[in-house]
Amino acid sequence: MKAEFTAIIEPAPEGGYWAICPEVPGANGQGETIEEAKASLKVAIELVLEDRRADNVAGGPGRRSFGPGDHRMKRRDLERRLRRAGYLKRRGPPIPCGPTR
Repeated sequence: MKAEFTAIIEPAPEGGYWAICPEVPGANGQGETIEEAKASLKVAIELVLEDRRADNVAGGPGRRSFGPGDHRMKRRDLERRLRRAGYLKRRGPPIPCGPTR
């Protein structure tokens, strides 16, 4: 199945680029080049959608509602997976995802 998503890519203050996908909350990426940021975002989108599919198969909620602080745990997990896959090379400032107060 193919789908198209919007990618918002911005220069990061410390160098490189940040990428987010507004249609998939929690999906964001980073890279030294725009192409690396896009590739990182693509992997993040796939991981988030895979997680949602697993919830649906297990009978859990297809779309979770996060409480305060839950998005931080999700982002940490996503960053770990992206780092293992080789898409995050350095730890930069936190990428905002989820509710902010």
